[in-house]
Amino acid sequence: MLLEYGSHLVDMMRALLGEPRRVYARFARVNPSVSGESLAHLTYEYPEATAVVAAAWKNSGITQGEVSIHGERREAVYEGTLTRGEEGRLRVSEGGRVIEDEARSPYDDYVESFYLLEREATGAMLGREQVAQTAGEHLRTVIATFAAYESARRGEPVDIGA
Repeated sequence: MLLEYGSHLVDMMRALLGEPRRVYARFARVNPSVSGESLAHLTYEYPEATAVVAAAWKNSGITQGEVSIHGERREAVYEGTLTRGEEGRLRVSEGGRVIEDEARSPYDDYVESFYLLEREATGAMLGREQVAQTAGEHLRTVIATFAAYESARRGEPVDIGA
């Protein structure tokens, strides 16, 4: 579940904060129809922030996810269903004051992002533009995701290599 759905939340976290230093992860199997983990809770450490990524694949088949980023002055929280639902909320605060609080449609966001990906890839193939997220960027997300699996296996935090 983490690799299939939660990695998108890890990618979003990396896009906002860059490369994390370390991760501590716990997994559980709460959905008996899923052969691997169906609940993931990841805590990523940054020099000036902590990010929590949580995702669950419930018995209903609807995925629930959250990215919670907390720094000294600002915080941002996204929570809701991932791609199979209409419920999502993004909140951003600074200095104890809410500066953004909006309902999001994960389904609409998914459709739009897939369209933009196809458009960008086509433009790159035609030589009109560069691809914004390179294969190297995707690999860094995979490294941060697999570091979480390693942390859960060991039962302790794991440093993430640069």
